[in-house]
Amino acid sequence: MQASLFDRPGSALDDLFTDLDHDDGLRWYQRESVDAIRRELLANRSTLIVMATGTGKTRCFSQLIREWDKGPVLVLAHREELIQQAKASLELIVGDYVDIERAQEQSSFRSRYVVGSIDSVRQKKRLERMGHERFSLVVVDEGHHIVSASYRKVLDWFGPAKILGVTATPDRADEKALGQIFDSVAYVYDIEAGIDDGFLVPLEADMLTWRQSICPTSTSPPATSRRESWTRSWRARSLVSSTKRCASIRTGRAWRSSPACAPPS
Repeated sequence: MQASLFDRPGSALDDLFTDLDHDDGLRWYQRESVDAIRRELLANRSTLIVMATGTGKTRCFSQLIREWDKGPVLVLAHREELIQQAKASLELIVGDYVDIERAQEQSSFRSRYVVGSIDSVRQKKRLERMGHERFSLVVVDEGHHIVSASYRKVLDWFGPAKILGVTATPDRADEKALGQIFDSVAYVYDIEAGIDDGFLVPLEADMLTWRQSICPTSTSPPATSRRESWTRSWRARSLVSSTKRCASIRTGRAWRSSPACAPPS
């Protein structure tokens, strides 16, 4: 008889999560994060975990949801790939069907696990259909977006629910404080810790400078104008993927010029 995706124990989990330290499939720091979340949510309505890209944020909140025994859970995300990633991870970890609330898809009231698009869930008719007490826990993937009006609307609607935010980038460019939403920070495992512990590839990044001369294409202005130039510089960020690959930017310097307009010495 062919094995189902949802049969447990799951050999598919053993194949997917290798080089792990615990019987539940978690690395030591992932187990610590799940335990810390549980403790914080006993004392607070909301908490945040900060984990570097590639260290298993989705794995951690999926395990937490597996162990959560207080009622249905909603995972919110703002991009299609995050929705699909959360659904796939949850189905593997919890061993049950995960419903979708997005666009034309509506979740069943019988579904214990739901992954939703914030753009869909925030709509008034959807919220009214689900009701204030539909979920006992709301997990926000990319939790640094939580201060936006759309997320605030949804979280205020599900007033009784506990809230978990998950992010790799807690510092927002607009400097809005995540402390407006989260009562505590349960756990932090940053990129430096991941590299030191051997779970992430060492990161290398260098300043890349590009110098380009301005050269006219028609008339010939004075020589000083032809030799005007500017320098553009930017920092190259490296992205560490969930497969522990690292894009490393090597030192580079380039000139762009024409015979009539050589770069200044």
